[in-house]
Amino acid sequence: MIKVLLYDDSNQFREAITLLLGGTDGFEVVGSFNNCETAATDISMLKPDVILMDIDMPGITGIEGVKMIRSGIILLK
Repeated sequence: MIKVLLYDDSNQFREAITLLLGGTDGFEVVGSFNNCETAATDISMLKPDVILMDIDMPGITGIEGVKMIRSGIILLK
């Protein structure tokens, strides 16, 4: 099972992707959030295999979130 964590500020998009992936064999959406400000906690608690992130969100953008993940500020697993 591939665990997916989703960040997007569009409620409709998050719901659509959650329904799509949730209905697809081999995928499980473990979390869906409207911003990545809590990403460190989310990732450590939910332990996703894949993170889908919108690049243009209010607060911390998806680009900044990815940079934090890659730099180790947010530790994966």
